[in-house]
Amino acid sequence: KKINFFSNSRNLPPFYDKIDVVENFYTVNGKKLPIAVGTVKYIEYEELEFTRTQAEMRNLAYAELYRRIDFYFEDVEILSRSILITEYESETVLTCKIRCIKNIAQIKEIIVSS
Repeated sequence: KKINFFSNSRNLPPFYDKIDVVENFYTVNGKKLPIAVGTVKYIEYEELEFTRTQAEMRNLAYAELYRRIDFYFEDVEILSRSILITEYESETVLTCKIRCIKNIAQIKEIIVSS
């Protein structure tokens, strides 16, 4: 069953993001209870237009590329990386090829008694 508690002013801004959050409840031993609280938030944003130079776009693209590499490849050893830059009038595209090693073995202790 779903019980709605809400207030609605019907005065939403022209540009907004709708964020749905559901918070589940769990018992002490970690079992999920059939009760949850859902909230909806409307966050207003404003659309802005910027004009950037090719160098600024390239710097932003490199910053985003390295942010993603640090996030997705944090537990790997990178052997090589090659980056192909394609620049158009209104966009800059970086294509990155990465060779890496990831240790996927799990360490398990073995107790040997004599």
